[in-house]
Order: sequence, then C-alpha cells, then structure tokens
Amino acid sequence: MTRVNLQIDFNQIDFPSDPVTLKHLRSRQVDFEDDALELILMHKREQEFAELGFVTALGDPKELQRVIDTIIQSNDDPDVSYDEAKFVQEARDALMDNYMQFGIADGPATARQLIHRLEESGANLAKQQLPGLRR
Repeated sequence: MTRVNLQIDFNQIDFPSDPVTLKHLRSRQVDFEDDALELILMHKREQEFAELGFVTALGDPKELQRVIDTIIQSNDDPDVSYDEAKFVQEARDALMDNYMQFGIADGPATARQLIHRLEESGANLAKQQLPGLRR
C-alpha cells in the first residue's frame, strides 16, 4: 500500500498563543529584549506538539520518530542523557512554563489542557486529511 506523504498545515491550527498581542505582553511586563527568543521558542514548541498529535494520528512510526527527534534537537540542555520520553516531557514542561509566564494559562492544569488540545488539533487535522483514520 502506497502511503500519501501528508504534512501538517499550521495555518489550520488555533494555537493558544494566537491571541497574544504586544499590549498583552506589555501588561505582563515582558522584557522584549530578554524574552523575544523565549516567545519564538514557545511558538516552535506549539508547532511541535501539534505535529506530534498529527503524526501520532497518522500512525507512521518514521514520521513520529522524526517529530520526536525535532523535539529532542530543540532541547537546550545537551548534558541530559538521551531519553526520548524525558526530552518530550521537558519540552512539554517548558511550554507549560511559557504559557504561565506569558499569561496564556493561569496555572499548570490549564497549561496541560492547552497542550493536550494542541495535540488533539493536530490529530483532528490528520483525520480530516486522510479519510479512513479513526475519529
């Protein structure tokens, strides 16, 4: 069976950070010079978790491994021993911290829910693109 190479369209995902504006960040007293990179990394992490949900729904082990490798490469602590589950959890924790830092979530439980919804959004997008996947 030939497998269609599907790619996630991030424009179809509603990211939790989408409503964040400069005014919102100023109200949180964000230091734009110091926090600019963290804002960029937050959005990159959001994309990674949406894509994780997408490829998990597709059930393609090679694509799943590619996304996990991307998450691992994004880790900023090279001294951590190679443990895929730990790297993914650290990325999830970092995104949770970002959500709380920038006022997107009011606590860890809300942040976890937002990340879970991101993964679900990615999975739902895969299911829309490939009829026959279980909904």
